[in-house]
Amino acid sequence: NNGDGSPLEPALARRLSDAVASERGRLLLITDRPQLDRCADALAESDRLRFLSPDLHDSMFRELRWPGRDSLHDGIDVRSLELGPLELASLSITVRPEVMALLGDWEGGSLLMTRAKAAINSCSALAVVAIENSLPASYLAGGMAVERLWIEAQQAGLSVQPYSPASVYAVDDEAFVELGGERFAQSLRHADHLFRSASGLPDGACVALVLRLCTNAPPASVKSFRRPLDHQTVTQRER
Repeated sequence: NNGDGSPLEPALARRLSDAVASERGRLLLITDRPQLDRCADALAESDRLRFLSPDLHDSMFRELRWPGRDSLHDGIDVRSLELGPLELASLSITVRPEVMALLGDWEGGSLLMTRAKAAINSCSALAVVAIENSLPASYLAGGMAVERLWIEAQQAGLSVQPYSPASVYAVDDEAFVELGGERFAQSLRHADHLFRSASGLPDGACVALVLRLCTNAPPASVKSFRRPLDHQTVTQRER
């Protein structure tokens, strides 16, 4: 759900930065409205490409689960996206790859950008968890930093939603081609450059995750299922 855009308290902002730093990450906490607008433009373009690129489109919709049709024990329950009736109807159309292929041919899809802009415009801050480089150890530390940030933010009463660009883990030309294919790779590179510039990400740094933080947002209408702990862990004996 969207928040009301209320600013974060400075003391809370420091707590969040300290939480990320405790796991060797760096927090870029974006609260300035003009800067948030630039990030919103970059993320909106990234969302458009996520729908138009066949591989990204397939990856996105394989995660979604529709009540009454799919098992809800994994994936993302579409009700948890907090979409209105019109948006939900639109989603049932954008799931069709042939429709997205036509939009790509027409170089269209501007309406696919509206939700991202509304989401960023209503948040209190955009939290970019940065790591030093793309080494596996850095991403491991980045994952722990994201977890620490998420827990700290929710304990403070903030609503938290991942909102990373589609190119978040693309660190070389080969990865951009793998994500967008030859057709959309350059557009993804451009959107990635726009986000890095808008967020102030240092040269050479990588993104562990981007999170949208909201104050005064309504609670989630649907809770996601969690798998039993014994399905997620492996004991020494089992090994």
